[in-house]
Amino acid sequence: RLALVIGTAEKIPLAHPNFRSNLDFAHSVKNVCDEMYPGLMRPIQIQKDARYNQHLHPRSIIVELGSVENTLEEALLSAELLANVFARVL
Repeated sequence: RLALVIGTAEKIPLAHPNFRSNLDFAHSVKNVCDEMYPGLMRPIQIQKDARYNQHLHPRSIIVELGSVENTLEEALLSAELLANVFARVL
C-alpha cells in the first residue's frame, strides 16, 4: 500500500506557505487512486512538526511506497499503479 505524507510546520517556527496547495494536491491524488485502485492508498498522513522541504514548491508531496512487510515486486507494482494515477491527475 501507498501513503502520502504532508508536513504543515504548524508546531515548528518555520514558514510553510505551500501547505494548503500540497494538501489539496495530495487529496486529488488520493481521490483518483481510491477510484482507480480501491484500498491501494492509506489515509493521508499529516505531520504538524515537519515541512520536508515541501515549502519550496506548491504541490509537493512525499510518497511512501511499500514497507518491510512488502516484497520488491509488490513495491514495484505499487509504483506502476501510482504512475497511472499521476498520469490521470496531472
